[in-house]
Amino acid sequence: MAAELLKRGADLVRSGVHPTSVVSGYRLAAKEAVRFITESLAIPVSSLGPDTLARVAATSISSKVVGSDAAHFAALAVDAMRSVERPGAGGAPPSYPVKGVAVLKALGGSMHDSTLLRGVALNLGRAAQGMPVRVSPARVACLDMNLQKARMAMGVQVLVTDPAELEALRAREADIARDRVAAILASGANVVFTTKGVDDLCLKYLVEGGVIACRRVPRDDIKRVCRATGATLVSTLADADGGETFDAACLGGADGVEEVSVAGDDVVLVKGGAAGGGATLLLRGANDYLLDEMERAMHDALCAVKRVLESGSVVPGGGAVEAGLSVHLESFATSLGSREQLAIAEAADALLAVPKALAVNAARDLQLMCGADWGIAEVGACGPTFHEACGTDVGFVVVAVVGPPVDHGNQPSVGADRVWVRVIETGHNRRGENMWQFAAAAAKLAESCVRETIAADNEQNKLNHDPRWRDALDAALRIVR
Repeated sequence: MAAELLKRGADLVRSGVHPTSVVSGYRLAAKEAVRFITESLAIPVSSLGPDTLARVAATSISSKVVGSDAAHFAALAVDAMRSVERPGAGGAPPSYPVKGVAVLKALGGSMHDSTLLRGVALNLGRAAQGMPVRVSPARVACLDMNLQKARMAMGVQVLVTDPAELEALRAREADIARDRVAAILASGANVVFTTKGVDDLCLKYLVEGGVIACRRVPRDDIKRVCRATGATLVSTLADADGGETFDAACLGGADGVEEVSVAGDDVVLVKGGAAGGGATLLLRGANDYLLDEMERAMHDALCAVKRVLESGSVVPGGGAVEAGLSVHLESFATSLGSREQLAIAEAADALLAVPKALAVNAARDLQLMCGADWGIAEVGACGPTFHEACGTDVGFVVVAVVGPPVDHGNQPSVGADRVWVRVIETGHNRRGENMWQFAAAAAKLAESCVRETIAADNEQNKLNHDPRWRDALDAALRIVR
């Protein structure tokens, strides 16, 4: 669609339309399209049933690597987004941050073994084996600093003349590290996450305090923990008085923190965050490439579910919205008297790029479609059967019929208002058939059906002299060809 807009905009500029008029027309078209979608095309989710979210997620991932198990992964995406609901402030609707969902990738197993972990999972273990495996309830401290023996800053020089003073200097460095850990523990923290290192001296104090500590936590993960628990990421303990303290208000809360084994690896799981909780998608696959593709597919599904949950509405797919907007924008363009109407009309035509692409292959691989077996059916009461037209067994044919459907028994109806496309399945495909012969036979049969159908309705409705039928026939044949 973007390429069509650029192409048609360049054609307008070459025709003498100023680029400013083109840009203004495109902006007017976008504004009018948003209004029309909101008022006329959007459908409330509440009127569609409880499985709407799963269907939206399945639509998003159906064409991706996990499409073969779309129902399973759609359910995972819906559950994950519902788990990260954040209440809105001041009566605002709740939000569903996609970044609140963590993704863990584990080699081995099949795609169907992928599951959802309730809580924020960190792909690392405890910093020391002497620490408890589980803490409940948890008071979480998130740090962006080293917990290690204090060292002099660069450029600081200390002259020592007595060996006893050297030992006192080393002892003071250890005391500074001990005081920092003591300040954190005094605030009530029993879980400590830091993006940097923790040395053995500080680990000793943390083990004695019965604290679960994790070091070298990735920054994205620790931010996710902060959002889930309500903790504040602390980068320094320095206060305004020149000392070092840790404010208890910076702590986050959770129902529990525990170390569990997932796919043979140790994982620290933060459950029931006080600020809305979190969720982690555990993806299983045979190789890194497959896991990366699964992650991208699930990200698309999560974004789609997020939009539906926050907006509360959906629109039809399959190019229907683009086709409806194209018709509306063409009418809207005629209501303007400025040169922007040229750009709006071109934008309306550009919107048809999606329906046209879908009409060619229905978003499926042509080789797969032609290599499948199809049920036996006939074209209908009017026109020859497909076997008579083609003289061979092939896959299927698309017949274009002009006009809204009207019941005339078994006779397809036509009119001049809109174009309908009917898929006729027939025979069963023989691999290796000449596709050019198949296409020619399909077009011949479709043209015959359209002509006979229009002739039948002409005779019945006495519209032989109505010029709309010629336009309708031309439109149908253009689609067929």
